[in-house]
Amino acid sequence: MSVVIKADTNELYRKVLSIKETAADIHQQLLNISGLTSDLGKYWQGDAYERHKTSSKAIVEDMIPIVAMLETRPEQLFKMAGIYETVEDFNKREAASLDPNVIE
Repeated sequence: MSVVIKADTNELYRKVLSIKETAADIHQQLLNISGLTSDLGKYWQGDAYERHKTSSKAIVEDMIPIVAMLETRPEQLFKMAGIYETVEDFNKREAASLDPNVIE
């Protein structure tokens, strides 16, 4: 009797890690945007710069909490992957202990 695993926990771990790394990268890029916007004030002044700075700041402030959530949520997905792994290991052991003709 072959044992078929329904949940590929390694794939889940890889995807979750990718999400976490991408969110951290986005967070860093948002901080970089804030720095660049501030640096523009050295060259670009007046109402246009102030409007650009205000608009950019508002966008970054809106996005930071969303990205922060994306950085923390993967921990829950890691826990879920661990649960899947535990259940699949249990199911494999149980299936292996059955008589091969049990389904016939």
